[in-house]
Amino acid sequence: TAVMVREALKGAKEEGAIVEEIFLADTKMEFCKGCLTCLKNGKCYIADDFNALRDLLHNADAIILGSPTYGANVNAIMKNLIDRLGMYEVATSSLGGKYIAGISAANSAAAAKKTAKTLSHFGNTGTFSRTYTSGFLGAGFSGGRQASNEVEVLHKAWLLGKKVACDIREERKYLFQNIPGRI
Repeated sequence: TAVMVREALKGAKEEGAIVEEIFLADTKMEFCKGCLTCLKNGKCYIADDFNALRDLLHNADAIILGSPTYGANVNAIMKNLIDRLGMYEVATSSLGGKYIAGISAANSAAAAKKTAKTLSHFGNTGTFSRTYTSGFLGAGFSGGRQASNEVEVLHKAWLLGKKVACDIREERKYLFQNIPGRI
């Protein structure tokens, strides 16, 4: 997954985007306590890396989320980030107007696609403003295949990164995304 995300970041950078990779495994992020202090104070009270990470996400024009597929879903670290952003994001639409892309790898291509699609739709539930899904890429790597050796998959990741950067530049609105949620 990281190889694919890095290729997408390369594509975005080639389109003029300023990119920053955040590897969640290198961050200290505790679990959400469900206290809703974030809604009252605009900030989580837990003293870890989350508030700085959230600020980076809020200041970004686009977010490419990548997670390996574990049990046909995002991994625990990504789920924790989603939980921590959770209610605050929904209530304040803090990610609204941003472009989101999801990338995932798994043994099964179908499971990876499901996970990538889930990631790409994060932020579509904001109360006032929703994110725009630029796209998603899920790839299966059975039989010991590695992303770094899959030219077609890497090209798709690169194209996805370019698309995200173009969406920002062209301010695409994707009016037909999440119509039931908007109604």
